[in-house]
Amino acid sequence: PRGALSQCHAASGGAIAARHEPENQLGGPGGELGGPDGEVGGPDGEAAPSDRDAHLNINNVSISSCTAGRGGALFLSAVVGRMRSCHIKGCTALTQDEAAARGGGMFVEKMSDLDIEQSRFSDCRAAGEDAIGGGLDVSTRGANVRLNGSIFEGCSSDGAGGAISIRHGAMLSARHCSVLDSHAAGGPGGALLAEERARGPNGDRARAALADLSLSGCRGTAGGRREDARGAAIYVGTGAEVSLTKADVVHECG
Repeated sequence: PRGALSQCHAASGGAIAARHEPENQLGGPGGELGGPDGEVGGPDGEAAPSDRDAHLNINNVSISSCTAGRGGALFLSAVVGRMRSCHIKGCTALTQDEAAARGGGMFVEKMSDLDIEQSRFSDCRAAGEDAIGGGLDVSTRGANVRLNGSIFEGCSSDGAGGAISIRHGAMLSARHCSVLDSHAAGGPGGALLAEERARGPNGDRARAALADLSLSGCRGTAGGRREDARGAAIYVGTGAEVSLTKADVVHECG
């Protein structure tokens, strides 16, 4: 059966928020804080992969007209998940309490591992100054998203990364996907923004591997510190790596 969620609002994850809270945050067997060396969770304080017990599986669900500061429709933090045959439509990330909007459709962070298959993000928006990722924002080291057979259409950002953004050591792979009529009004990356504003302690980079990608009508805008990017549909910033295989740029990109 097909489910539907509409007109939901929250600070993070307008419709759905999934977050793992590590049990070892308040002391170990010897009274130490966190792990054997006193750390909490992983190397940067995030839940280590072996600690993740939050799982999210979504099938045949439509989410529309939802809003949040991070992840207009969905927010995932240190979660293992799968989304299949879903439609995220008309959802918006909004600037809240001076925190810039992130991920109009979805925001993924901190050791999350997610498969998105045969799904569609349409007319999603990251709104406000310095907003990033109109459809999807993947951020922080250890976050890993795999897209397969999915479509981003009509997504936009008032800042950079009209459809997809990947930042701060996160990883993204996309196969047989399309990005259509998406744009960034305040920076480059109408289809994809990949950047690393500050390299992580272990030299981690934001990485994207794209194969059999179709782009049409995607454009970015020159501005701010990315002035030299002009209207790039795909923007690769300092400290990021993007591999692109068999891309079909149809028309009016850049």
